[in-house]
Amino acid sequence: MSEKNQVPSVDSFLHKISGLSILNYGTINICVPPLPNQMSNEKQIIPLQNEIITEGGGGVKRKINPVSEKKKKKQKNIINIATLIELNKELFVNWTKLNEYELIYDSKVDGFSSVALNGCICGKENIMVIIITKHGYVFGSFNSLKLPIPKKTEEWVKNDPNFFVFTLSNPKKTSPIQFFLKDKTADGLNISPNTSKKWVIATNACFGIKQVDGCYISNSFVQYYNIPNGITEDIFVGSHYPQTYDVSKVIALQWKLKK
Repeated sequence: MSEKNQVPSVDSFLHKISGLSILNYGTINICVPPLPNQMSNEKQIIPLQNEIITEGGGGVKRKINPVSEKKKKKQKNIINIATLIELNKELFVNWTKLNEYELIYDSKVDGFSSVALNGCICGKENIMVIIITKHGYVFGSFNSLKLPIPKKTEEWVKNDPNFFVFTLSNPKKTSPIQFFLKDKTADGLNISPNTSKKWVIATNACFGIKQVDGCYISNSFVQYYNIPNGITEDIFVGSHYPQTYDVSKVIALQWKLKK
């Protein structure tokens, strides 16, 4: 896509999150289907499946429903969302200082688009977005402030002292790490307009999730975030812009403090 075909707001948005002028994005009460099989040479734990139960009046109810041992043997290289969340719940509680969550968006159920995601997360606070790639890498972001409802252009969430991005599973095989912006008043999460045909969601100088043309990690990550020694942009998926990667699933959790 040539620069002259881009509208200013999108060009500005892409420049913010990539650092370049880009010429071309606990309780589970609803059921999550497992991810499609991923091609991987790594051995992974075989998790349990979930089933989807349609509720009267629309929507889905997420319910953990173990399958038989016979079926489990066939489920190689599947990341089960319920298992993923529960295994990392203590970590998430420590990071967010909140202790109860609800799965409010699943791209496999609700649709992989900005309008689908926005309809589930906008107007809500304490939102964690988690991305799973087709290679099994897992990363995401967290915002404590209420997410704005976008109009005709994208909306940035800024001045969120609790905003951070994180990696859970990565090609470097490190332990989970959270990263905070060097400037806590800077733009954090970017909410794409509902009319966007390309973007789903993005973060400032970190990840860009797109419906088309591939997703990417910004090559400006190190400049904007406080990071441990030895960490680079490649921590998330093993590459950065202009290289791209494919997403298998995006989910969103809303966290609350249960007293």
